[in-house]
Amino acid sequence: MVNRADFRIRQLLRTRVAKRAEPTVEAALEVIETTRLGRWGRKLPAHVIRGVLAAKSDGQNHLFLRLAVDDDGDDKKLARSWERAVQAIVDCSQLDSWGSKTRRARTRALARNARVLEAIQGTVAHVKQPSDDMLAVLVADGSAASIDALVPHVGRDNLELWKRLRTHAKRTPALDTLFAEVEQAFGDRVATSPANALGTVIGIGVVDVLWFDASISSDERAGTAARYQGHVKVDSRDADWFGVAVVDISGVVTGGRWKQTVFGSATISSDDLRLGRCDAAGVPAWLARAASSLGIAWEAPYLRTGLRGAKRDRIATWLCSGALPK
Repeated sequence: MVNRADFRIRQLLRTRVAKRAEPTVEAALEVIETTRLGRWGRKLPAHVIRGVLAAKSDGQNHLFLRLAVDDDGDDKKLARSWERAVQAIVDCSQLDSWGSKTRRARTRALARNARVLEAIQGTVAHVKQPSDDMLAVLVADGSAASIDALVPHVGRDNLELWKRLRTHAKRTPALDTLFAEVEQAFGDRVATSPANALGTVIGIGVVDVLWFDASISSDERAGTAARYQGHVKVDSRDADWFGVAVVDISGVVTGGRWKQTVFGSATISSDDLRLGRCDAAGVPAWLARAASSLGIAWEAPYLRTGLRGAKRDRIATWLCSGALPK
């Protein structure tokens, strides 16, 4: 005999399921380019899948699905093809370490799947900024068709990405040549970077590669955090080799928005704090003027750099030379 309470609960559950909104094409298109696709969009009604595939958009995932899903068969075949394609997108969106064993295995498995590989080749060939994971699949494949799709995305401004992609690359003569050219271009850029001139200014002399990231905080607090938080970046390996940012977080603490001053080697992108900008050699003096303008003192910087020992210490000292830290 069915317990009346259990029967009532089952009725309520059936009612809630019946009232739940059915997936629509519009709803599916809203999540396709987000991480929700893997959770929400694996199993959709056939008419929704066909509607999504017929729609037009410039999204990477949408284009991939249109190329990867076989919509010529019956509804069951369509659903299976859709689910496999969604899983491929999920596999291209994982957060494990770039060079980890699991990521390399997953990338190579995608490269061995002919349908997925062809769809990724078509996607990379037609979008302006393909995902790093899709590019990794193509270098893992290493075929002529994959290289044809890859080459238009190689540029002086993204050489760091191509050095990372070598982790997943198949050893082929064509790819070896491509990566040798990338290494040469990267070396040329480092050798001619304006950052190199900064070594003498700092007092560390000429170094092969000069990079550092310095975080600096104010003595004034906003809640439990420093009210003003700064960042200075110099990197001879990077096309965007110099940048400074100072953020006032006090507005966020009180429910508003933060204010910031952000600039690079050529332009200032934001100056809510009215601090202006400087060139790389003038950073210490700029930090001192900023502290005076804001009515604060900077605490000692936290420094990340490839240099060690006395040269690392010298960078920290140089940053503070305009106004010694507390």
